[in-house]
Amino acid sequence: MLSTTRLFRSSLRSLLLAAPLALAAAPLAGCVAEPGTEDEDFTSEDAQALATEICNGVDDDGDDRIDEDGICDCQTHVDGGHEYRVCQNQLDHATAQAMCEGRGYGLARIESLTENAFLQPFAVGTQGFWIDLNDRVVEGDYRWSNGFSASLLNWSTYEPNNAGNEDCGMMWDTGKWNDLNCAWTNKTFCELLDPVGWVDLVNATNPSGTRLARTAAGVGGARSSGNIGAGDGFVQFSPGEVSWKKAAGLGVGNTSTNRNDIEFGIYFTHDASGAPLVRVQEGAYDKGSFGTYAWDDVFRVEVVSGKVRYLRNGMPFYTSATAPTAGMVLDTSLEGAGAFLTDARVHACIAGEIGCVKPGFWDDVVYALARENNLRRVGSSVGGAISRKSIPLGSNGYVQFSTGEITTKKAAGLGAGNTSANRNDIDYGIYLTHDASGTPLIRVQEGAYDKGSFGTYAANDVFRVEVLDGKVRYLRNGVPFYTSHTAPSADLRLDTSVEDLGATITNAALETCKPGDVACIDPGMWDDVRYVYATEGELESVWGTSSVGGAISRASIPLGAEGYMQFTAIETTTKKAAGLGAGNTSELRNDIEYGIYLTHDASGAPLVRVQEAAFDKGSFGTYAAGDVFRVEVLDNEVRYLRNGVPFYTSRTAPSADLRLDTSLENIGAVIVDMEIMTCAEGDTTCIDPGLWDDVRYVFAEGNELESVSGTSSVGGAVSRQTIAMGQNGYAEFSAAEVNAKKAAGLGTVNTSENRNDIEYGIYLTHDASGAPLVRVQEGAFDKGSFGTYTVNDVFRVQVSGNTVRYLRNGTVFYTSLSPRNAALALDTSLENIGALLDGMAVVITP
Repeated sequence: MLSTTRLFRSSLRSLLLAAPLALAAAPLAGCVAEPGTEDEDFTSEDAQALATEICNGVDDDGDDRIDEDGICDCQTHVDGGHEYRVCQNQLDHATAQAMCEGRGYGLARIESLTENAFLQPFAVGTQGFWIDLNDRVVEGDYRWSNGFSASLLNWSTYEPNNAGNEDCGMMWDTGKWNDLNCAWTNKTFCELLDPVGWVDLVNATNPSGTRLARTAAGVGGARSSGNIGAGDGFVQFSPGEVSWKKAAGLGVGNTSTNRNDIEFGIYFTHDASGAPLVRVQEGAYDKGSFGTYAWDDVFRVEVVSGKVRYLRNGMPFYTSATAPTAGMVLDTSLEGAGAFLTDARVHACIAGEIGCVKPGFWDDVVYALARENNLRRVGSSVGGAISRKSIPLGSNGYVQFSTGEITTKKAAGLGAGNTSANRNDIDYGIYLTHDASGTPLIRVQEGAYDKGSFGTYAANDVFRVEVLDGKVRYLRNGVPFYTSHTAPSADLRLDTSVEDLGATITNAALETCKPGDVACIDPGMWDDVRYVYATEGELESVWGTSSVGGAISRASIPLGAEGYMQFTAIETTTKKAAGLGAGNTSELRNDIEYGIYLTHDASGAPLVRVQEAAFDKGSFGTYAAGDVFRVEVLDNEVRYLRNGVPFYTSRTAPSADLRLDTSLENIGAVIVDMEIMTCAEGDTTCIDPGLWDDVRYVFAEGNELESVSGTSSVGGAVSRQTIAMGQNGYAEFSAAEVNAKKAAGLGTVNTSENRNDIEYGIYLTHDASGAPLVRVQEGAFDKGSFGTYTVNDVFRVQVSGNTVRYLRNGTVFYTSLSPRNAALALDTSLENIGALLDGMAVVITP
C-alpha cells in the first residue's frame, strides 16, 4: 500500500469567486446560539439591507431603526408612573418580546391587581394578549423573562394546565391569565419597565409618564430619583423630537442644568445644514459626532463590565475611555425652548438577573455602529471594536469576516490588545484598501509593518485569520495566501479598524477550537503559505505583489523512506521552482534542497534547470505546458524526471525528512497537480526504478539515452542490472547517430559521467577528417582505433569467465588484456549535445 498525501488540482479562480456564499452559509463548528449573547446566530447586515421592515423588533431594512414609521399597530397608554404600549399585531411570544424591547420597552410585568385592572379593558377580542410570563426553565414555575419569580399570578380557573406544551402567559379579555403554546400568535401588552422618577426639576415639567419637557426661559433639566448602583446598569430615553437641542446620560451629581454637568452624555444637536446630529459629550469634553437620529430612536447609556458605552436602538456606537462612578443617575439638559425627552428609564442590574445588559459580540466599540456581529463606521473619527471572546494562547482558532462594500478602507484580524482603533493596533491584520487606480486591494499588515499586497477582492468575500499549531495564516474564501513569520505570544481577539465613513465589517465570527478537535480548522496540504493562493494541488502567485511566493507541504517523506513529489507546469511564461526541501527558511528557490527551476534561456525560450539549494546543477533543455515533473527518493538517491523520464540524479543523499517545497518568482506563476507521496515499506510498485541509475544530463527513456539539449555537461547513466562475479553476460547498444561523441561499455563503480570512468568502453568518435571512428578505451587508457561505424551498428562488450571481448555486429574486434575483478554494469558517457544511444541492454548468459 501507499502512504500518501495527494494535492489534487482544483480551479483556483472559481473557488475564490464561488466560496463566499458557501463560507458565509456555513455555521461555526460547535457553536450553539444563546439569544441575546455574543454567540447568537445573527442575520447578516447585507441580508437585512435587502429585507422589508416588518413588526418583529428587528431592523429588517438595515436603516438602523427598528419597527419604524408605525409599522407596529401600537398605542401608548399612561397610568400614573406606568407607561404601556397596546399592540394589535399577531405575533408569537418571542417575537412579541423582541418587538417590545426594540422600542425600549419589555413585555408587561403585571405586579398588582390594580395594574391588571388598568390593562384589562384593552384586552378586547378572543385571542388574548401576551404578558411577560413563562415557565420554559422549570415546568409550572412561572417567572418573568429576567429570571425572577412573578409577584402576581392571576390565573383563570383550571389554569395553567400545560395543555399542548403551553409555557407562555397571556391575558384574556376577562383580565384572567392563561398559559399558551409560545409559538401561537397573540396581541401584546408592552410596558416601559423601570420608569424614571424625576427630581430637581429646573425650567422643566413632567406632564405625564416619564416625559420631561422644558417650560421656561433658560436651560432646563432634571435628574432621576433612582440610580444605577455600583455594578452594571443603564439609563434609557428617546429624544421625542428632532428640532431642539438637548442632552441626557449618566451623571454623578447635579450642579447645573448645562450639558457639561453630564459625565457621560448624548447631545442631540444639528449639523451645519440643520440635520439632526448625535454627539457624545463627557463633561466638558466633546468626543465627536455619530450620525443622525430620529425622534423615536431609543438611546441608552449603560455600564457593562466596568465600562460605559453608548447605544442607539440597541446598537453600541461608542465606549468611553473613562471608568464609571458608582451611584450615577439619569441627568438631563434641555437647551431648546421646545425640547423634551420621553420613555425614560433607570435600571440597576440585580445579581442573577437575565438580560439586564447584553454584552453582545463586540467590546470597546468606538465611532462605529455595532449591529450584532456587524460593524459600520458612523463617527467623526476612525472607528473600530474588538470581540469579547478571545483565542487563548496555545489554542487553535480563527476569526472570520466579510465586507459589504469595496469603496472604503477598513482592516480586521487578530489583536492581542486594544490601545486604539487604528489598524496599527491589529497584530495580524487584513487591510482592505485600493491601489493607485482605485481598484480594491488586499494588504496584510501586522502591527505597524506592511507585509505586501495580495490582489483584489469583491464585496462579500470571506476573509479569515487563523491560528493553527502556533502559526498565524490568512485566507480569502477558504484559500490561504499568507503565513506570518511571527508566532502568537498572547490571547488573541478579533480586532477591527473602519477608517472611512460607511466602512463595514460584516458577518464577524470568532471560534476557538476544542482540544483535539481536528475538524475545527482544515489544515489543508500546505504550510508556510506566502504570497500565493494555495488550493489543494495548486499554487498561484498573488497578483499585484512584488514578493517571491511559495509554500511547503505539511506531509513529508521521512528520512530513510522512498517517495516522490510531482507537479505539472501549465504555463511557460513565468519563473518558478518546486522540489523537495528539508526546511523552510524562505520562499526563495535557494531554500529548496532538490529543486527543478523552470525559467528561460537568453532568447526567452522555456528552460529546465536543476538547482540544489544555492548550487545550480545545469540546464536540461526546454519544456512545454502540460509537462509533468517529478523529484523522487529511491534507494537513498534523489533523481529528477520529466514526463516519467529521468534526466538527473543528485550526488547529495538526503539527510532529513523532505517536504514538497516551492518558489513562485513572477506574477502569474502557476503550478498544478501537485502531490507528495511516501511509499510504504517494502512496496516495490510505488516507484518504477527503470533500467538506469545515476542518470545525469541525459534523458533515460527505456533502453535509450539521449543527451540533454542546452547543457554543456557530459551526461551518462549506469544500468541497475549488473553481471556479478562468476556470471557471464554482456552489455549491448546501438549507435542511433554518427555525429556526436559517446561511449558505452562495462564498468565497476560509477564516480563520474566521463568515459574515463568506464573500465571496458567503446568510444564512438571521429577521425581527423570527421569520419565516424570506433576506439576502445579502458579507464583512462586508449587501446587504439578499430575503423569506422554506421547508424544502427550493434556493439557489445562481453564477459566470459574473467575475459572481456568487444564485438561489432556480432564480430569480435578486440579482447582485453585486463581480466575483470568485480561485478560489472552497463556504463555510459554522452559527450556532445545530440548524442543518442539505443537498444541498450544487459544480458546474463550461461
